[in-house]
Amino acid sequence: MHSRTVQWTLVVLLTMAISQIFAQEKTIRLKKGQVLSIIGATFHSREAQQKARPAYFSKVFPLAQKYSFSPQINFTRDAANNDDFLPDAFGIHTWNSQQQRKIFQKEKIWPSLKALRPEYWKHLRIATFEINENQTITFQNGKVYQFYYIWFYGYEKDQVNFEKYRSNMKKTSGELGGKSIIRLKGDGFEALNNDRCPDLIGIIEWPNVEAHQQYLASKAFQENQHLFQAAVAEYQSYLAHANFE
Repeated sequence: MHSRTVQWTLVVLLTMAISQIFAQEKTIRLKKGQVLSIIGATFHSREAQQKARPAYFSKVFPLAQKYSFSPQINFTRDAANNDDFLPDAFGIHTWNSQQQRKIFQKEKIWPSLKALRPEYWKHLRIATFEINENQTITFQNGKVYQFYYIWFYGYEKDQVNFEKYRSNMKKTSGELGGKSIIRLKGDGFEALNNDRCPDLIGIIEWPNVEAHQQYLASKAFQENQHLFQAAVAEYQSYLAHANFE
């Protein structure tokens, strides 16, 4: 009996441990006035990444954290729809306010540290947004996250056509488990290659890669492509998974 009890206890503990691994999630509670940063980056090499730790991160992060900077979660890219900008990873960071972020940028040492970026990164984009209402976003282990950047043509009808496209695709997206996590217009934008600021940046959660593929292959998607193409001059999309290590 004792042996069976021990075995049963081990099974229960193992099951609980496995369930916790697969149930991992990260919840970010954003308050009005906070600043959210979405970063897409690729190092030149593994050696460059290793050099950046003592020369950049070990100096920038402690300094920025004095002004409320807080790294939240990182993602690894799995797929991309273009070769122009290929980040290996994405990150989400927060600041308590735009004012605190600007005060940090006035630190005397910051310009010299910022100047190191081209030495370590091949690709780097940092988009910042000021949150205009309280909201909670949650990222889960096992889900697929689609990061996207959109540039409109600049015509008056762009927004009308794009919103009509989104409205027409809402049912199909919902049936496949697609859920908009973040959809924001950038307040600030930095890029090593002088990209212009995207008109729209967002993150969509999918249950898996297959769900996203089914969305692209759907009849509704094909029937509404003319609306998307009439509004969007450039579209960059990436599939990634969240890291919980």
